Amino acid sequence: MVTPSKQSISATTKDWVAAAFEVADNGPPSALAPFLSDSIEMRVGNGDTLRGKESVLRALSAPSPVKSVRHVRQVLVMDGNSAVQLSTAHYTLHNGKVVSIPVATHFRRDARDLIDRAWLYMDFTPVIEAATASS
Repeated sequence: MVTPSKQSISATTKDWVAAAFEVADNGPPSALAPFLSDSIEMRVGNGDTLRGKESVLRALSAPSPVKSVRHVRQVLVMDGNSAVQLSTAHYTLHNGKVVSIPVATHFRRDARDLIDRAWLYMDFTPVIEAATASS
């Protein structure tokens, strides 16, 4: 489990996006709490926007067929306090299957260097299908 200090995603960290994904990939959802703004907005695809740190953490902690995830960066584009990362996300399911899908993530940080926007774009259908398919 990764429990880096707050400094790992601060303005002085050159690759704060990699630090954020390291926490997301290696810790429980609660490990993200120190890095999220109280007013964070998270949206997955065309879904409803979740508003507020508690709503986001609750959603990330909900039961899921996913045991773990590992993001492999393909492209990173940064502009000030905003970043877009294109990744391949490798999802390991509780049934042992591994499903890899492309993901685009838009992060934005506020004046306190806390993430206040996390917009994720992916087609999660292959993960759900692999989780519900008979072995």
